[in-house]
Amino acid sequence: MRKTLMALALLFSSAALHAQLKLYGMTAGGGDSSVGVIFSVNSDGSNYQLLYSFKGGTDGNNPTGALTPGLDTKLYGLTTAGGDSNGGIIFSYDTSAHVYKKLADLGTASGFDIGGGSLVWFKDRFYGLGTWGGANGNGTLFSYNPSTGILTDVFDLTTATGAQPYGRVTVLHGLLYFAAHSGGANSGGVMDVYDPVAGTVTNLFDFPASYGPSSNLTTINDTLYGASGSGGSAYYKAGSAFSFYPGTATFKDLFDYTIFYGGVNPTAMAAFHGLLFGMTTNGGANQNGGTIGYINPITQGQSQIYSWDYNHNPAAGGFPFAPPVITNDALLLGMTANGGVSDGGVIFSYDLHSNTYTKLLDFTGSNGSNPGTNILLIPGQAQILPVRIVRFTGLLTEAGRVLNWTATQTAAGGWFELERSTDDVNFEGIDSVAADNSTGGLTSAGAGTGSYAYTDDAPLPGVNVAYYRLKMTDVTQVESYSNVVAIGLGNEGGDSLRLINTAVTGTAFLQYRSVGTSSTLNVRVVGMNGGLWIQQELPVSAGVNSYSIDATALPKGMYVLQAAGRSIKFVKF
Repeated sequence: MRKTLMALALLFSSAALHAQLKLYGMTAGGGDSSVGVIFSVNSDGSNYQLLYSFKGGTDGNNPTGALTPGLDTKLYGLTTAGGDSNGGIIFSYDTSAHVYKKLADLGTASGFDIGGGSLVWFKDRFYGLGTWGGANGNGTLFSYNPSTGILTDVFDLTTATGAQPYGRVTVLHGLLYFAAHSGGANSGGVMDVYDPVAGTVTNLFDFPASYGPSSNLTTINDTLYGASGSGGSAYYKAGSAFSFYPGTATFKDLFDYTIFYGGVNPTAMAAFHGLLFGMTTNGGANQNGGTIGYINPITQGQSQIYSWDYNHNPAAGGFPFAPPVITNDALLLGMTANGGVSDGGVIFSYDLHSNTYTKLLDFTGSNGSNPGTNILLIPGQAQILPVRIVRFTGLLTEAGRVLNWTATQTAAGGWFELERSTDDVNFEGIDSVAADNSTGGLTSAGAGTGSYAYTDDAPLPGVNVAYYRLKMTDVTQVESYSNVVAIGLGNEGGDSLRLINTAVTGTAFLQYRSVGTSSTLNVRVVGMNGGLWIQQELPVSAGVNSYSIDATALPKGMYVLQAAGRSIKFVKF
């Protein structure tokens, strides 16, 4: 323990002066009807405000997961029960007008009984996971469009694609990833991906028997990380943490928990400075109450930095069921389901600078109680931008490679990090663009839809194609990326080649821009060993040409599309 705390102190060694932030959260119980509340509180525990008490029944009860910012002043969320079918609801809370509104009822058709999940915004709508329901009773992927008010059952899970999905979807390179708790070839759960372009869900990996992933997925670079409450070694089965790299469908069991070493039943994790911080709901050095710890994904080592002692010090809290959030200045924040002065749970902080645990607030019933799977939200954190990319394109001109994008945001501040690659695999940052530096569309408060432009005129001798993407960090500190834009640099008079979906499940969508006369485009798809899989000769007209290439016969793996003297790598799932 002492070595662990010393290592953390060295890693986060700057002065422990923390910015005052406003947090939003929910509890599953307490309030006027004892079925949950929405609240706000400062990051030091001061200025607690009860914003709404759920009424139960058709109004919804027992909220779960985190509140999700919309493109307005509203926060959106889910409940596990209540509504017309008692399967939960989707709701909004307007932080400006202080108005709560039920938006849609969840049920058998859409999926219901949300397993600790939250809504996630992608393109023009929210996505969520129903643990049960759907045509096969195995759960669903659903969407909700706040502009039209339409709730859609996007996909009904099957035994092959897994059953009982937990947590939320995670957006990575324009695809939506999630884990199903059971089902699959080994009945141990499935790693799935939803392709919004093709409209398909694909089984990427079958977890081992009895593994049962049961958390949100977190990303560091292009790797997904999650937790299982029942995985691990055959003897203990106290839970485990895992990684999954979609590019090669590679799974790793990173760490197996025990009651003493690490704790029991790990939560999802929060990525911070390359480490994965999480909690366990029980166990630890004091054997009863749970732990805070972190995993180094490179060494696969786990370090326990705090252990609750519910038997001897219940007032400090105990039994956290949800992952923490971490501020930019290294303050870890979370909630426990029990403990405190009324055994209704607490809000706490753990200072990663000073290795200090502080109880910030007791839930006593009237102000909420038992925040089981509820996660705190930091919507106003400095340099964290709740941004949604609407469009990202590029064009070769005489001035250089001109990149244009449109994005929506709810508040001022933050930036876009522009990255470039010459092989579509290894990207490096080349510049940052302030989110407030829009050419138009933002309000005086910095909210709205903004348009941005950037010209990259750096010489790239010997390079045929330059690849670009935008890197963003959302309010939950999950890193995400825009689509990849490919710009041809040959002497063909400004022509460009672009593969729309570099993660292919069935059809590859190709765009070729030609400024010359009509001709043909010779397209080849080869494996990493040089073997030829696809060869087509496609007609070309002046302007933008769009093609659909059938890749369903390709085995899973990495391939190279060759055309117009350029090469673009893609992954077939």
